[in-house]
Amino acid sequence: MLKKISLGLLPKVLIAIVLGIVLGNWMPHWGIRVFVTFNDIFSQLLSFLVPLIILGLVAPAIAEIGAKAGKMLVVTALMIALRVALKPLAIPLGPQLSIQTAMLATALGAMIFGPVMAIPAAIISDTVGFILWPTGEYFLPFVLTEIASTMIYDLCLYRAKPSSLRVVLSRFFICFFVNVILQQLIFAWQYAYMGNPEESSKQILGMFTVARIFKNLCFFPIESVVLTLFLKVLLPITSRARLTHGGKTGLDFSKKQIVVLAILLVKIMVEM
Repeated sequence: MLKKISLGLLPKVLIAIVLGIVLGNWMPHWGIRVFVTFNDIFSQLLSFLVPLIILGLVAPAIAEIGAKAGKMLVVTALMIALRVALKPLAIPLGPQLSIQTAMLATALGAMIFGPVMAIPAAIISDTVGFILWPTGEYFLPFVLTEIASTMIYDLCLYRAKPSSLRVVLSRFFICFFVNVILQQLIFAWQYAYMGNPEESSKQILGMFTVARIFKNLCFFPIESVVLTLFLKVLLPITSRARLTHGGKTGLDFSKKQIVVLAILLVKIMVEM
């Protein structure tokens, strides 16, 4: 009998790379398009599943830590790690339309460790995230957006009975005050620091343009629903671990809230 050859993961990856190079040079155009289409579909599916897989692994860890040690510092470190891991990931909703999954970890972390750890957690996660997945030039004041977002979640959700209204308000305040105002001011600051005062003035003047406001608020209703569903799944685990508010939550949308969110979404999409 022939002995079965067992290959490790690395040799398989190398073989796949070599086959990809060879087939890419010799296959007809229609064959390449089939592989490209499959790659795009698989990439979208992977982008959607990876955040869910990470959360599925972290949730039992949170429950175990809360039950055995109850050390808030460990939980904070875990939330920071989750926040950094989710930074490059997004849930695709359509062409050029996706939800950044890092907001899920930011909101949950704010509910657990509150405002005391909010500032160091925001600074660490923003800095480490940029080191691992750099985007453009690093400008330290941008960490203020992370701090502001975390503090807004703290004000709306920390040590309070979770409700859909609180979640919606937190997302609205972040979309408007952080994304529309604070972020634009920091961009102006960056251009002024780089010696480009004209572009800095444009950033300030364009802060309250209708197009920019609608662009930043178009995600607000969708993000509110996604964040509410996420917290509804995770909060029973964290409450059993005595990390968040116990008891029944109000994370159910009323009919009026659903109608208002739907109207806002439709209006914003039409205006865009």
